[in-house]
Amino acid sequence: RFEFLKDNSIINGKDSLCLDALKKLEQTHLASPYSTDITYAIASFLKEHGSQYRPGESQKYKWNLKEAFDYCNQAIERFPQSTGANNCKLLAGEIEKPALQVQTEYAVVPQKPSLSLIEFRNVKTLYFRLAKTDPEVNQEKTMNRSREELVSYYAGLAFKKNWSLDLPNAGDFQSHRMEILIPELAVGFYILIASSDPEFKDAGQVIAWAPFFSTQISYIS
Repeated sequence: RFEFLKDNSIINGKDSLCLDALKKLEQTHLASPYSTDITYAIASFLKEHGSQYRPGESQKYKWNLKEAFDYCNQAIERFPQSTGANNCKLLAGEIEKPALQVQTEYAVVPQKPSLSLIEFRNVKTLYFRLAKTDPEVNQEKTMNRSREELVSYYAGLAFKKNWSLDLPNAGDFQSHRMEILIPELAVGFYILIASSDPEFKDAGQVIAWAPFFSTQISYIS
């Protein structure tokens, strides 16, 4: 019923009104296991809005994922075996799931530091490796491979440099971006590999990679 009203109402501020109504309804039925269904609806509502957060543009929705996570835990603590609590467990798992992306320039200048852009969520520490390989071999080894096979291949590459980086943790469960420094490199083809696993072997951990050239040629056809 609340979902129908939220989707079809033309009242200004309907989202806020709907959320307030759900919170009041939850408080009225806290002693019942069915209250966790309401809590799950509140958490889902907050998660949906939390995904609309745009860092750098506005602080609006920044803490909605954290609030949704807290509501999930409250439902789980009240009635752990209830349907609502089980749904909240799944939702909380989605909210706290780590994620990682790595971007580099297609080509960088040899023997000079360069920058890479990383986007991360719910990751405390990242481990980096720089592996030098042949671009044709890399294409052959990575074409039509499963994620597990790719992780195994990249983890097995001999690396020229490695380091770790402790990431800022705002506690908001949101994605964040930052630039990292890539050390100077000789001419060649490289893979920048980043993972939350220091051994780079656990496919269940976040791991990402980005190929690039270190070359004096400004464009490679």
